[in-house]
Amino acid sequence: MKDLKYHIITLGCQMNHSDSERMSGVLEKHGMNCADEEQNADVVIINACSVRQKAIDRIWGKLKELDKLKQTRPNRPLYTALTGCVLPSDRPLFAAKFDLWFPMKDLLKLPVMMEKILKMPPKTQVKTSTKKAQLPTVKELKSDRQIEYSKKDDDTQTKSGKPLNPISQIPGAEEHYLQAMPKYSNKFSAFVPIMTGCNAFCTYCAVPYTRGREVSRKPEEIITEVESLISRKYKEITLLGQIVNKYMVKADDSLISFIDNTLKKHGKTREDIPELTDETLCTHKWFKFHHLLAVINAIQGDFWLRFTSSHPKWFSDELIETIVRSDKIPAHVHLPVQAGSNAVLKKMLRPYTIEEYLQIIRKIRNRIPGVSVTTDCIVGFCGETDEEYAQTEALFKEAKYDMAFIASYSPRPGTKAEQTLDDNVPAEVKKQREKDLNEILRQTALAYNQTYLDKDVRVLVTHANDRGIFGRTGTNKNVKLKTDDNKPEELIGNFIQIKISEATPWSLAGRIV
Repeated sequence: MKDLKYHIITLGCQMNHSDSERMSGVLEKHGMNCADEEQNADVVIINACSVRQKAIDRIWGKLKELDKLKQTRPNRPLYTALTGCVLPSDRPLFAAKFDLWFPMKDLLKLPVMMEKILKMPPKTQVKTSTKKAQLPTVKELKSDRQIEYSKKDDDTQTKSGKPLNPISQIPGAEEHYLQAMPKYSNKFSAFVPIMTGCNAFCTYCAVPYTRGREVSRKPEEIITEVESLISRKYKEITLLGQIVNKYMVKADDSLISFIDNTLKKHGKTREDIPELTDETLCTHKWFKFHHLLAVINAIQGDFWLRFTSSHPKWFSDELIETIVRSDKIPAHVHLPVQAGSNAVLKKMLRPYTIEEYLQIIRKIRNRIPGVSVTTDCIVGFCGETDEEYAQTEALFKEAKYDMAFIASYSPRPGTKAEQTLDDNVPAEVKKQREKDLNEILRQTALAYNQTYLDKDVRVLVTHANDRGIFGRTGTNKNVKLKTDDNKPEELIGNFIQIKISEATPWSLAGRIV
């Protein structure tokens, strides 16, 4: 593998982005180098997303492109690999077409898998022009790529009983892939996963089927990774989890000792931090999400601490108070609602009512000065009536979001909704509802952004291009910087103060103070 080049194509969410960084770290530790373009790579790896059909369609399209690339390089083999969030129903289809399919949980075994695959000729003549052509033949699934393999490594198998993951038992399977050292793609902003998987099984969601059950990462690993980033002057740390605020591990004496030593390094004790003297930690010995935030907030340094994505059921009063007390956590809360109708929420298996959700929003706004609140919402879920959609409009008008990510429902194979509910809301109705909801959002977002006019705000400068220099506020507002500075690279990755002079629904603009 030494001196070979890899290229990773990442689809989907921030968790996939973080996973790709860990993949890069594993590959480079074993001698591979990153290729800036797939044309220059020996191995192209797609980190997949199954949240929407469009992402799956992109994979099939990319496979066709890669096959053409293989045919133009007869003297330099090109291998393809697939990992990430892939639905069980898609796995046999993809396994027949890619040179390697592996679940992300097997990341630490990837170098050994790669060595075995690289000894074989790459697959060619992939036909992906039709849905029928996507179906693998029995011959393909029984090919010589089905190397000796242990069932315990992956319970996804073909009808013949052959597992899809072509790899034998490899030492290290007991290690969790999040232990891999990432190669961070950004020099000042980092994603730090604290858990993976999900037990919620919302009826529309594929995550439990693609990532498996919840696993919370050890606090010692998380805190050590964050300390390392801060020591390297990182300015923004984002904790990741499918339900990030559900994070929880048992607090044994070893963890308590680790926390005490960590706080001592930063001039603190548990007695200085209310979260770390509460009954949950000290008596019942549970280390929860708000405890983790409190410890990281105590780390010395100038940085922002963010987290995503939260779930209303676990957005506790303790978490709100921790945000209030933490000087490193900016005034921004992302709290997905998904629908404004209790009937729709029930069909989605979202375990809260709109009344309970709005009560949390009111607490957040009352306790956190200047907070911005953002959300996720699905329109046109199975059987959603005009009246039920109208309740979502009413919610948006009452919650007055700063920003929302609105999507039309599309069924995912294998989910409860796809199996038991009818996707019977016409596409044109979904599109209109999405448009109408975005109009309500545009009005509330503009009203909030106009309150920033003539105010000085702190901004983290994130990037520059031919359209200008851009950054982000603590409240997660996009900002364009007005400056005469002809060296924007000196600003990127730094905090600056700017005075806001322009406001649109989706962004701000201002000049450096």
